[in-house]
Amino acid sequence: MFSDEGLARLVELMDGELKVPSLTVDQDRRWGILTALARNGQRGALARAEAELERDDSARARRSMVRIHSIYPDAETKSTYLDDLFDPESKTSFADHRTAARVLFVEGQEKLHEQFADRIVAHIAATESEADPEYFMRAQLIARFLPPGTCSNASVERLSRMVAAHQESRESVLRPITERWEDDVRCVARIKALESAGPAQP
Repeated sequence: MFSDEGLARLVELMDGELKVPSLTVDQDRRWGILTALARNGQRGALARAEAELERDDSARARRSMVRIHSIYPDAETKSTYLDDLFDPESKTSFADHRTAARVLFVEGQEKLHEQFADRIVAHIAATESEADPEYFMRAQLIARFLPPGTCSNASVERLSRMVAAHQESRESVLRPITERWEDDVRCVARIKALESAGPAQP
């Protein structure tokens, strides 16, 4: 994550107001800067990206736009991408779904991620009844961005219910849920062991 000063420097670099010796701000770097601005929720990042797309309408640029929109730390933006991912009639390519899923809930967006926990879980179950093979591929993406465990009894219980509910699901869907649950069980067990041991003796 960047500080406000760091974000300001990125904007200056992109606008040509800041020059760094031996550094060329080519098109790839411009999209990289825009992605960093979006990840940090910088005001105006999405508008800047839209303007950049008018300058560079390449396939690379369009993929970058998917990444920038999906990484932006805003509940409405996340909701839009989840709605599309969950829609069995979505016209979005699987490649774009995959790009979005990779960055939809990045480090630092845990609270946003948790807001969508129940919704993601509900849609994992729904995917199992769909006949479209590509929809099952999207189901795998859904399972892979399950909300992280919180190392608490409540989290273990929630994940345990999910594991039980998906015993008949495809391995590609069940495995990530099971792994998340097992990690949380181990975490809670470690905390209990430390608490039972009490303070270290001098």
